[in-house]
Amino acid sequence: MLSIELLPGQTPRTANAEIIIGGHKETAEVPLQYWRRDRYRKQWHDALQGIASGKLTGCLITAMYDPRSANFLMWWPMWRVGDTVFVQNQILFMDKIREGFDEEGLERYIPKRTTTTSEGERISEWSVSVKDIVVPKADK
Repeated sequence: MLSIELLPGQTPRTANAEIIIGGHKETAEVPLQYWRRDRYRKQWHDALQGIASGKLTGCLITAMYDPRSANFLMWWPMWRVGDTVFVQNQILFMDKIREGFDEEGLERYIPKRTTTTSEGERISEWSVSVKDIVVPKADK
């Protein structure tokens, strides 16, 4: 299974999201100052629907901040290779983006998939079948 959802309950500033990738389950604190719950849900819906429909890359944003003042955002880039989706948890540092940041074109910031660091260490990565993607409902 590859799924992500916001869990019930929140504070005015944060909510919790649960991401499941195969046998891996993780909870992330999701900031609500810049994006609200509905914006996260729409981004997750569009990204997972895109991968399920044949796009080769996508990403799940779990911490979006105002890009005019943010240093980074938290995301899970996804790469589709055949019928397998590979997912990694990464930090996207804003100072690595040379052109202006476009939150509607997030795929352009997804790097080429690598499985080792420059020092030769293995990068944590999970994989699932495309058929195991659960596309969440997007808020209207």
